[in-house]
Amino acid sequence: MHRVYIPKEKLKSKEFILEGPVARHVFLVLRLKARDKFLVFDGMGREYEAVIQSVKKGSGILRLHSTRQVDIPRLKITLAAAIPKKYKFEEIIDKATQLGVDTIIPLISSRTIVKIKPDKIKYKQERWQRIAIEAAAQSGSAYVPKVETVKNFKEVLKQVPGFDLALIACLDKDTPLLKDVLRGRKSLRPIIFTGPEGDFDKEEIRSAELKGCVKVSLGQNILRCDTAVTCVLAVLNYEWTN
Repeated sequence: MHRVYIPKEKLKSKEFILEGPVARHVFLVLRLKARDKFLVFDGMGREYEAVIQSVKKGSGILRLHSTRQVDIPRLKITLAAAIPKKYKFEEIIDKATQLGVDTIIPLISSRTIVKIKPDKIKYKQERWQRIAIEAAAQSGSAYVPKVETVKNFKEVLKQVPGFDLALIACLDKDTPLLKDVLRGRKSLRPIIFTGPEGDFDKEEIRSAELKGCVKVSLGQNILRCDTAVTCVLAVLNYEWTN
């Protein structure tokens, strides 16, 4: 059954008019019609079975039936990922959403190649948030991660004391493997930093350690930015869920 995201504020009544971009997706892309059913989720843990009552000129009337509340995940991972070249950050958001992160912070570090003009930041953030919504719909997740605005490395480091564990993936020699660092540790609210092409610079790593971040290695091979994110989140989920 198709899953469609509709914001919580539009789900206040059991029957309402569906219009705008979501209606176009439902009626023109998915080609659903009167009496068809689909799942609605609000990105905050609540899911509904919706039935289309009628369709007229690109809009329609929906009625919500059964409701299900999905438990809030105990593990709330914040991913601070340096923005890579081209469209790789979109892939990072997609994979991170599928792997259940709670928050995604687009990160600018000293070696970040991508330059985003100030007047484009809001557009980028909105686009990235839509990608997270699409990934949640596809993966069956009832929760959509929040994609924050673009921040520089020093800004995010200031947030580290608010987490119960902070990790920074890097290529420094003699850095312990992620799986070894996690052994014997349990965190419900970690933050993980992943770097750009060329890794974090030495000053950034030193600053991170002074703030309490623990360096971790993802193995002998040098991974692409999106691969590194998938790797670290998969390991965290394996070690700390269930």
